[in-house]
Amino acid sequence: MLDLKIVGPEGLCPVQAEGTVNGVPFYFRSRHEKWEMHIGQDPLDASAWMLAQAYEGAPDTAGYITDVEARAFINYAASERLKEHNKGPQS
Repeated sequence: MLDLKIVGPEGLCPVQAEGTVNGVPFYFRSRHEKWEMHIGQDPLDASAWMLAQAYEGAPDTAGYITDVEARAFINYAASERLKEHNKGPQS
């Protein structure tokens, strides 16, 4: 089950949000031509889980996404992380 708490999104260029996914901190950022989400006890640490994807709008418009778009991307990334976590180690 996904327990997602979001603070934001806020700002333009970049659009940013933070919060928790099942109690683990996350950081979301959307700028230029992509959005990315980092999840981990320190979400900006290199060891944090990260998903980045190209924004399919016009070039250099990812920093102007709507709150609805940002929340949809956050939900998608959190769901992908949960899927990977639930799979466990690959044998």
